[in-house]
Amino acid sequence: MTSDLDSLPWHYPSEATRNGATGRRAKPEPDPVRQRRNKNNRKRGNRTSHDLAVYLGGRNVEALKEPWDVEACGSRIQSKRLASRPSLAAIIALLFRITVHADELRAVFYIGSNQRLASGRIFLLLDEWVEEHSWHAPDGSVLHVTNGTYVLELPVAVFREVRA
Repeated sequence: MTSDLDSLPWHYPSEATRNGATGRRAKPEPDPVRQRRNKNNRKRGNRTSHDLAVYLGGRNVEALKEPWDVEACGSRIQSKRLASRPSLAAIIALLFRITVHADELRAVFYIGSNQRLASGRIFLLLDEWVEEHSWHAPDGSVLHVTNGTYVLELPVAVFREVRA
C-alpha cells in the first residue's frame, strides 16, 4: 500500500564530500584558496602589531584579546593593515572600544596593505591629546570632525617623536 508520504522528497541530494557522505548534514570540502587567504590575513595582522610595537618601543599585547594590540608611548593602540582606509566613523568606534586609565591615550594605527610601517597614520581623540600636549598640533597633523567628535590624525613618525 502506498501513501501520500511516499511521494514527498525525503532525500536531499547534494554534492558528495571528500569522504563520500551526502545529505543535508554533510560538510562540503573546504576551499583551499579561501583558507590560504584567511591564514595570510591573520599573519599580516600579527606582523603589523609586532612591527608597530618594535617601532614605538612598546609591547605587543595582541594575544591578550583586548581591543588594543600595542601598548607604547603611554598609549593603547589598535593596529589595522587594510587595503583602504576605514571611514572616520569606524575609526571613532574603534577608539571608543579601547579602555584607558587617566594618563593614557587611545589611538588607532592605520596602514595600507602594501605600505611601509613608517608611512602609517595614528588617529587620536583631540580632547585626550589636548590634555597632555595643550593645543600644539605637530607638523603633518590633520584634524577631522564628525558628529561632534574631533579626531587628530598624525604620521606615526611624528607620534613617536612627540610621545617618546
